[in-house]
Amino acid sequence: MGVSFRFGDQSRANSGSEIFYKLSKQKGDRVHYEDTSEKARTNRKTTMNKITSLIAAFSLLGATSAAIAAPTFQDMKDGMKMDSMMMATTGMFKGIEVNKGSATISHSAKGWMVKLSPDFVIPKTPAPHIQIVDKAGNVYLLNQLKVAGNKTHRDAMIPGYIKSVASVRIWCSFAEVNLGEAKLAKAIDLN
Repeated sequence: MGVSFRFGDQSRANSGSEIFYKLSKQKGDRVHYEDTSEKARTNRKTTMNKITSLIAAFSLLGATSAAIAAPTFQDMKDGMKMDSMMMATTGMFKGIEVNKGSATISHSAKGWMVKLSPDFVIPKTPAPHIQIVDKAGNVYLLNQLKVAGNKTHRDAMIPGYIKSVASVRIWCSFAEVNLGEAKLAKAIDLN
């Protein structure tokens, strides 16, 4: 096994060395040793992988404990007061066909949801749908209000890709007409 030491301008090396040590003088009496062998590089990689795994494990533990501590929708229904950040109600619908009722945006265990009020009257148009308008003005088509037979949908889940809600519309997809819109006093973020 050959070893090479370097100190100042003088160096001494043995041929065929497997381990290579550098010795260099830095700032006064401090000396820096660096092992550049393959085994040392492997040990450094293994150590970094272990550190990375530990950081990921602690991050996951923190996220899991936060999720466990968060109140569920059932907890809120069973007596906890609902936070104002978890629920918002629009003004009254205004439009050419829909002029009654409002919509409520709320968070449940399943995610964000929009629900139409009991006094909302489903319009007698061929294909009324719920639409969400975000604060950037993007429009997202959600559930159809009328389904087969006499069944109706009065609520809809808001997909995760919708990041905010500024207003709720009732849209006729057959005639491609806005039948009525209910705006929130202030757009809410769904983060």
